[in-house]
Amino acid sequence: MAAPKRIFGTGLKLKIGTTDFYDNTVEWTLESSPADSDLQTFADVANGGSNDWALKIKAVQSTDPSSLMMYLFDHAGEEAAYEVAPHGNATATATQPHFKGTGTLPDVSRIGGAAGKKAYEFEVEMALTGKPAKVTQ
Repeated sequence: MAAPKRIFGTGLKLKIGTTDFYDNTVEWTLESSPADSDLQTFADVANGGSNDWALKIKAVQSTDPSSLMMYLFDHAGEEAAYEVAPHGNATATATQPHFKGTGTLPDVSRIGGAAGKKAYEFEVEMALTGKPAKVTQ
């Protein structure tokens, strides 16, 4: 039996709107957590409850107008489409799917850092409107 196709940290493409921010992104993860709800229906409970989804992003700090940092700075609070490719492939397939959806663009979490020559990073969390859709073609 062949081993399953693994995800390695060499591709991990991230597109927001129509722009690919692959060259800005250090790390991204799609994560779910139990929804903070004081009211659940019997159906919600029977189906395991409801979850909130987020796209967590770590990226390089850059004031270049084409950077992810400036894109978020200029568009915070707006709804936008996103698409991630865990394998870095341009076209989704059954064994290397993409995941996409919409969410609210977060504001930049920090600008600057400590003295030295190390590049600065920032981290944000994009609240998603629902579970990401798996795209296989």
